[in-house]
Amino acid sequence: MGKVYVLPRGAWDLVPGLSRVGVDVLDPAAFTPDSLRALLRGRREQAKTFLMDKSALDALGNAYADEVLWEARIHPKIPVNRLAGEQIGILHAAIVRVLGAAAATIAERRPPLDEKLRDFLAVRGHKGQPCPRCGTKVRTAGVNGHDAFFCPECQRDVSGRGIVDWRKVPAGGTD
Repeated sequence: MGKVYVLPRGAWDLVPGLSRVGVDVLDPAAFTPDSLRALLRGRREQAKTFLMDKSALDALGNAYADEVLWEARIHPKIPVNRLAGEQIGILHAAIVRVLGAAAATIAERRPPLDEKLRDFLAVRGHKGQPCPRCGTKVRTAGVNGHDAFFCPECQRDVSGRGIVDWRKVPAGGTD
């Protein structure tokens, strides 16, 4: 899933693609609610797709995007240009909280480098299991070639436009 490069200090251009990496979401000076608002300005992709865009944010992959959206109570398919100002603040706080807690858990447990430690995640990998917050069964949906784990109750499509109301689809139905 990755490579290690050893290079002189500041020589980021020697690593393919590294010069285009987005804001460091674990740097409180660089990643603020205002910087997130600026990154979202003019963007129209779905929330999960935006979170995984490495040219915007540097640290979110598939699993943690699901966790952040669950924490923020935002549906993974909501276009980011439909997020209200308050939701952007909530999303920012969720990114900081989820990644901070994950970093602390991984640092404490010290898994081998080749192990993906995921047993502490709330929704990722828990399809059909009860949501830890409300008890509704966790569902999956496709988002631009990626799977998205979410709670159809906690992460509703509040706009009512263009997204399946998963609460009305039978649990054994197609995801």
